[in-house]
Amino acid sequence: MAFLDNSGDIILDAVLTDLGRRRLADNNGLRITKFALGDDEIDYNLFDKNHPSGSAYYDLEILQTPVFEAVTQVNANINYGLLTFANNNILYMPEFAQNEKDLATNFAATHQNLYYIAVNSETTDAMKATGGPFATSKNKVIQANSLSERVIAYELGLDTTEISKNATTANQYIDQTNIRDTSFTVSVNGEFITTVHNLANGAPPYANSLDKNDLASYPSPSNMRPNTSNRPSRSKLNYVDYLSVRSSRVNIFQPTGGSSSASKYSVISGPSSQLVMLNFAVAAGMDHSKDGVRDRKYTQFGKTAQTTKQTFGSSASDDGKTYDFIDTSVQLTADTTGATISIPVRIVRRAS
Repeated sequence: MAFLDNSGDIILDAVLTDLGRRRLADNNGLRITKFALGDDEIDYNLFDKNHPSGSAYYDLEILQTPVFEAVTQVNANINYGLLTFANNNILYMPEFAQNEKDLATNFAATHQNLYYIAVNSETTDAMKATGGPFATSKNKVIQANSLSERVIAYELGLDTTEISKNATTANQYIDQTNIRDTSFTVSVNGEFITTVHNLANGAPPYANSLDKNDLASYPSPSNMRPNTSNRPSRSKLNYVDYLSVRSSRVNIFQPTGGSSSASKYSVISGPSSQLVMLNFAVAAGMDHSKDGVRDRKYTQFGKTAQTTKQTFGSSASDDGKTYDFIDTSVQLTADTTGATISIPVRIVRRAS
């Protein structure tokens, strides 16, 4: 349901889902015991503290923003739910940032804002080959189901310079305000992705040395394991939620000596909390070689026999090969703070 107008009389638009209508038809009543609030349609960048008419007008544009009408689709409900925190000292909330630092850590880089996942080694070799689309940027290739190739990495933290990134302040603020996430949920389209690989228990922290700013420790793809805790998504059609996804603690701080910066390893301006690393296994049949049978999913949901430029962009070298691909998204959510991000993924198979 939705509030359609808050400028005068409040209008409440309530629409029953299929399940709600069934229960109402049973003559037993709905007996609503829980509800959630969301603000998906609100852009808080509209808050204008420099409004010439004074503080009473700072949030005027936000209050006048049209609100979504009620919807019944299971995958069109609240994406960004509101949270309640008793601690009034929380001034900033954690957010995700993709970490593409090309270090010994094997973090993958995006290309045209997409992560490219090769379904088999044949496709990986073609993408990395001389004259191939990523011949000079091999860090843009992720091989599905691999514990040695590149992985998707996201850093979680407070992206502000208002709180120091030194070792004492960073840890104190995150831990004392109880905004350190220890587990995550990863949602994937089960039509295409059948396994989520995440860091195993006991993976080393992502840390630098404070004197020389060397990378003191870091998790690698060899620290990753398949996640076996999953269930059908309650909010996204055809999606599967992988639960209790593990991460590594981030101990990247501003070094005490020299002129180097913590930004050498971290993509978060303020205190960092956790590092999440991900890889995936694709559905059976989608990983067939170019001489094998093309899975119907490429025809039904993606594109087939695409040129190199059609698959990887106009700047890619034309290697004369063709590819099948499917675009999908992966949702990463922090279980404690509710921070979330949608990760765009292109699943690629060499076709010829």
